[in-house]
Amino acid sequence: MTTDFFPTLNEDVLLEPASLINGADQSDLTISAGAGDATITFQGGLAGSSNIIGVYLIGDDGEIQSPKIVFSNAKQTDVGEAVGLHEIYNKELLANQKFGLFLIEHGAVKNAGLGLDRSSALKFFKDGTRDAATIKDESPPVLVLDETEPVLGQIYHTADPNPEARNSDSRNPNPNPLNPDGKEHVVSGLDVDNLNQGIKFGFEDLIDRATAPD
Repeated sequence: MTTDFFPTLNEDVLLEPASLINGADQSDLTISAGAGDATITFQGGLAGSSNIIGVYLIGDDGEIQSPKIVFSNAKQTDVGEAVGLHEIYNKELLANQKFGLFLIEHGAVKNAGLGLDRSSALKFFKDGTRDAATIKDESPPVLVLDETEPVLGQIYHTADPNPEARNSDSRNPNPNPLNPDGKEHVVSGLDVDNLNQGIKFGFEDLIDRATAPD
């Protein structure tokens, strides 16, 4: 559940208590009636890696559809750079359209040249199959380029098939089976620096480091 504040993040500093790692509320990543659009604004980062930030649409049955690259290298993206979904998808989106964000760890280096211009060739599949991945899956989806070429780098998602499981198990208080280590890697909160006009999301980009988002 989105909180009314966004926690202060510092590189290599654990975010405590663990309940602050709250993931993303899907209602905050859903097109509202009459809007037809949402804007993704880069607000900086602490990570040393050259991460890629992407977005995808979510179908009625949870299918991960039309993945696109939003920022092809976070280390080279200016703070405040903004992109509307209507620009990415070349159309206004219908009310109640759900979408998700994803991060490819060090993706700009591991997948040189992967940007918005090649996004139409991206697809998420269920691991080990040619079936379309969904946000309901209990294992991480696999992202491929041109049907066969695996996209390199760990991939983390805002989507979570079981958000009600957060803080229900002390051994793994923040699970998310879509992520490669099975842990939540996202924090979210109202953007108080922008008069609460929008929701702010932060990713941890390293595996097994889900308590120290960047």
